[in-house]
Amino acid sequence: MFGLRVSGMPALPGSPNPPLADSGRTVALRVVGEGAIAERWQTRQAPRIVERRTPDGALVLAVDHDPLIGFRVDAPEIGVHLVSVDGTEVFLPEPRDPDWFWQRLLFAQTLPIAAALQGLGLFHASAVRIGDRAVGVSAPSGTGKSSTATHLIAQGAEFFTDDVLAMEVIDEAVIAFAGPGFANIEEHEVRAVEPSRRERLGPLLGDSDKQHLRPPLTETSLPLIALYLLERDAQFGDIGIESLDGSGIATLLASAFIPHLGTDERLAGHLDLCGRMATAGQIYRIRAPLRGSAAAVATALMAHTRLLLGHSS
Repeated sequence: MFGLRVSGMPALPGSPNPPLADSGRTVALRVVGEGAIAERWQTRQAPRIVERRTPDGALVLAVDHDPLIGFRVDAPEIGVHLVSVDGTEVFLPEPRDPDWFWQRLLFAQTLPIAAALQGLGLFHASAVRIGDRAVGVSAPSGTGKSSTATHLIAQGAEFFTDDVLAMEVIDEAVIAFAGPGFANIEEHEVRAVEPSRRERLGPLLGDSDKQHLRPPLTETSLPLIALYLLERDAQFGDIGIESLDGSGIATLLASAFIPHLGTDERLAGHLDLCGRMATAGQIYRIRAPLRGSAAAVATALMAHTRLLLGHSS
């Protein structure tokens, strides 16, 4: 998951197939319980680098960092996870049923932090498999990347990752790594998929503010064919796709996931990835009406990607 070989919890929803390209990175998950986590994390000097709260002030997520211990990830509704300084170990409380409930934090924050600490480039993007390539869709939260990926899957693509896309340059090519077989999708987008095609999204595990599904996952690594930066604006009347130009650089740089781990080394790695994708002509802007349907965006993106695949064959 995310370019990491994960050990310690074999039942997690990863791909059964070996990666086409192996990053060589590993992370061990260790279930030690809440008491052991509290004993391990005794620092009172660790600065808080992330804090998210509801409008009424309730804590949703906090991430603290101690340079000698690592990262403490706290989601009061779910629990506390610790990530070691080098990202090779994760300490977890006893899992609570149902699995999808506690796994949300592991997949959305904890494992991505471990991947970033081990040098992988992370983008705030969902991705699908079309042909033998990975296609990423990046957008600000709530503007349609997961919804677009959902409709791409309904139209024949295969699930690859939801919300977090890990990448690395291997042998001069940009390689994308899959996340877990786990997707968080707005209920109305699931309902917008034709009933005969909903099985492509996988079984429903449960729901909260979104529906949580387990789509089938085949490959764990694929060459990237394109990363689409989705922009929605009331001024856009039609869906348009164009190669990235200078005005889109800020959007591209802002697509980094977990920006709070922005050391000079990680920033340089992100810039290198962006530069290689731009040089290879793999980055596109897709502009869509503010309230336009995700299915229409997916249709346009699918046609554009198939054209790219035809040119590359």
